[in-house]
Amino acid sequence: MSRLVKACALISLCLMSLLPLACKAQALDQGGVTINQDAGYTDNDSAGLLSLEIDDGRAEDYTVWFPALVDNGLVAGFGPVVAWLGKSGRTTTAQYLEMQEAGMEIVCQTYTHDHVPTSMTEFAHETVGAKQALEALGFTIHTWDPSGAWWGSPYFPEVPTCGWVLGGGPEKLLKANFDCFIGQVRYTDSDTHPVPVPSDYRWGGWYGGTVYTLAEAEAAVDSIGPGTGRILMIDGLGRMSAAEVKTLCAYIKAKVDAGKLRVVVPSKHYCPELDTSGSDTTAPTTTASGAVNGRWYNVSVTVSFSATDNAGGTGVDHTEYSLDGGTTWTPGDSLQRSDPALYSVLYRSLDLANNTETAKTLTFGIDTAKPTTKAPYVATAYRGRTATLRYRVNDPAPNGGTAMVTIKVMNAAGKTVKRLGPAAKKVNALLPWSFTVPRTWRAGTYRFYVYAKDKAGNTQTLPRGSNKLVVK
Repeated sequence: MSRLVKACALISLCLMSLLPLACKAQALDQGGVTINQDAGYTDNDSAGLLSLEIDDGRAEDYTVWFPALVDNGLVAGFGPVVAWLGKSGRTTTAQYLEMQEAGMEIVCQTYTHDHVPTSMTEFAHETVGAKQALEALGFTIHTWDPSGAWWGSPYFPEVPTCGWVLGGGPEKLLKANFDCFIGQVRYTDSDTHPVPVPSDYRWGGWYGGTVYTLAEAEAAVDSIGPGTGRILMIDGLGRMSAAEVKTLCAYIKAKVDAGKLRVVVPSKHYCPELDTSGSDTTAPTTTASGAVNGRWYNVSVTVSFSATDNAGGTGVDHTEYSLDGGTTWTPGDSLQRSDPALYSVLYRSLDLANNTETAKTLTFGIDTAKPTTKAPYVATAYRGRTATLRYRVNDPAPNGGTAMVTIKVMNAAGKTVKRLGPAAKKVNALLPWSFTVPRTWRAGTYRFYVYAKDKAGNTQTLPRGSNKLVVK
């Protein structure tokens, strides 16, 4: 949240929701925003509810905050940035795993922090991609916390007047992959004048000041009374020293001991309901039309792709295809080819949860050249015996490897007396075609002609291959 720190604060406050509840999760849908409360909090509780969220993965998360929290029997959420794990001045994976084991929540706070997404693909990488990377390291992820560097971006989930500003694909993606998110509070004219909250949302009071110091942090904690709850977001130590962090934790513990405050991790606080059916782990399904696998064409070909996601899924993000065996991929719902060639197209789709479909293959060819036929040898046969006609179909590359061949034998009057085929025959090879000469034929000279149509539908050029058949 470094840009946000420079712009306005090191510590922000996000107040989620307050719902009547008796030790059971409930949800309230207000203006298209579903608010969930699973902390067992009720309006009649005498204790307020507090969650601490420590962002950006600084080394002090482990060296200062962690021992101070443990010493006071408190818990908090910690938001590491995947790309910063283990870097100089940052907490390591092993340290966060130790903190998780001790009851702290590890919150997903984007993959790179400072890269502001400009597309749904980048947004998916920064959110779901970060979650998957953290889960692969052994973390349990329930909550997403956006980077303050995204402030003002279309992909930044704020809570102005208790509503989302995301909508569409980004909101759908978050709902499918996280149990809740920690929103940012947008203030109207200054840090001391928060956005008015409609009473029908049942939110408690807001703390409107930006907290930098120990005194401001304690004031924020003091503002949490019965029937209210807050998530206090802090970048590293804020402007507090290590000793002041210990003092703050002791101050919060005193409130807890006095029955005035309860402290829970962020996912146990008040969060918009983001996932009611579990994470989306199913990839989309893509079909191709406009070309038949294995077929050859003598005209240009346009292949169209159509993708659908699973029921309840996050929705299709995009379809892509590759013409080089998967080395490079081109996003697109169609492709057109007109140059003669054999094409092997890999295609697949990705959904908004970054699930990638196993690539499918469509192979087709384009061949616009006409074949030629040859009959280089005279054939001789006796009536009642076998006659062997030798022929050749020449078809320049690219081609389908075979052609439908027909041979017609004609008598001296030009009448067809024998037809062989059509049959699929290999091209670019001298081949024999044999038949038994009928005893009823008259002795004399006949002529045979070779016809061919290649796999793309191109018919042979003229003149056709032809030669004599001498019958004795």
